Amino acid sequence: SSTTTGAGTTGNKLMLYGSLHLLMNQIDKMNKLYSNEWSQLGNYFYPTLKLIEKTRINSKYKRKYDKPKTPYQRLIESDAISDEIKSTLNAQYKILDPFKLKASVERKLKAIFKLVTVTQNVRLRL
Repeated sequence: SSTTTGAGTTGNKLMLYGSLHLLMNQIDKMNKLYSNEWSQLGNYFYPTLKLIEKTRINSKYKRKYDKPKTPYQRLIESDAISDEIKSTLNAQYKILDPFKLKASVERKLKAIFKLVTVTQNVRLRL
């Protein structure tokens, strides 16, 4: 009977498959978080700056920004969006609670990061 060592051992294969399953599980959780609470929080409640003008003066740039607004506010003010879509967005906005969304994001991130193993090599880079 022959024995193998290294990457081909059954133990290493099981660890690899277990790690891949864990990684895919984390990716799935992160994708669900991003497509639900995270995007709602960002689109409805976190204002962003929109660049209006950028002028080059010698070797530097002077930037002019619009007032901070959420993507939701920009869509509501837009003439390119139909009243039906604006009504749907308003209805969605009214049922959202930013504090509950933020708490849900924090709770789900904690669950995701519980499964992450931080090695010494990673700690040195932080």
